[in-house]
Amino acid sequence: MLDFGLVAEIPPHDREAMVSACIHLSNKDWNALIDDFIALGFLPVDVDRGVVMPVMDRVLSPYLKGGGAAAYNFQVCLSLCVCVCGCGAVVFA
Repeated sequence: MLDFGLVAEIPPHDREAMVSACIHLSNKDWNALIDDFIALGFLPVDVDRGVVMPVMDRVLSPYLKGGGAAAYNFQVCLSLCVCVCGCGAVVFA
């Protein structure tokens, strides 16, 4: 039996933005990562980069050092969501 789970076709523009986001994440290029998130529709065009970039650094940098899911800090992740969208929950489009 083969189970492919959730299978979806991703448009080329979104695929390119996802690859770009992975590269920018690994380089800690937060400004470019915000551009990628805007291109993917995760953030609004008028997002306050001065507010978001320090939070991205605090939230995402620990995972670039390794350690896996055990190092995941849900409180810091929640602070990013509150900072970006003013809500207390992650919103998926």
